[in-house]
Amino acid sequence: MGELAKQDYFTELDRRDQEQIIMEATGEASKELFYDVNGKKGLSYEGVNTVTFFMGDIETEPWFQREKVELNGQVFWSTTVRAINKTFSLAALGTAEVPEMMDVYDLDPKTHKRIQNDDGTFKMHKEFDRFCLRKSLSMAQRNAKRAVMPTPMLLKFLEYFVKRAAGDMKAEIPYNPRKIPSDYKILPDQEMPPPAKTPAREKAAPPPAKGFQPGKVNLDIIAYNLKALGFGEDDIKVYEEEDGYTVEPIRDLSDVEHYKISGTLEPMGATWEEVGYRGIWRIPKKEAERR
Repeated sequence: MGELAKQDYFTELDRRDQEQIIMEATGEASKELFYDVNGKKGLSYEGVNTVTFFMGDIETEPWFQREKVELNGQVFWSTTVRAINKTFSLAALGTAEVPEMMDVYDLDPKTHKRIQNDDGTFKMHKEFDRFCLRKSLSMAQRNAKRAVMPTPMLLKFLEYFVKRAAGDMKAEIPYNPRKIPSDYKILPDQEMPPPAKTPAREKAAPPPAKGFQPGKVNLDIIAYNLKALGFGEDDIKVYEEEDGYTVEPIRDLSDVEHYKISGTLEPMGATWEEVGYRGIWRIPKKEAERR
């Protein structure tokens, strides 16, 4: 793809994204999660937001910087925001510039169709874009979110969206959706439904946390390694039993968090058990430690 073709491709993506942003601003919803421009596919504005929802660990800070700039004699609104990937402590700025005056096609007053020039192009005029501020903010958020998403994850989601659009209902989503805790209470006369079974997780083998010494396991060592990963008393409960130690999640964990904890506890001899609402890790004591 040549430089001009690349420019046309990204210009078309931005144009379509701006249409989605206007739909969002006017209360409509777009189901187009990716675009296909001349055989080249890319995630849409709604597609990036959907990936953000499923990953669950990406957020934009509640501030933004906006300024009015002039480029080539044209006034633009430039907005900058900051996004954070909380899992990997990765942050990036996203910036977008949107012109204050937009190009609008001239329409024939009788047919309401575009008026074509002799060279095949269409006649256009400038109009004030009342959505230019919203567009620059939304597109800056899109750029910031995309900057902190791992490229393999983006490609996996793009592949998933393409398969689903083609009617492949068996396509597996690359990431479990974020779980939002609920504060509802069940009244005494209501019957509590059985807990949903958690699907089996594939074991990952990340390296053990620094500071762990094989053969030396106690409550302090376990808590120290979990704290080094960023998990505290609000996330994980650790307690000692006669034959070993139990590590129990207090809240729902994402797959990434689960793999990180497993990678730290497995060198200590831990095994994962699908019991209770969220499952537990059990670390058996050695024979000498039981005495």
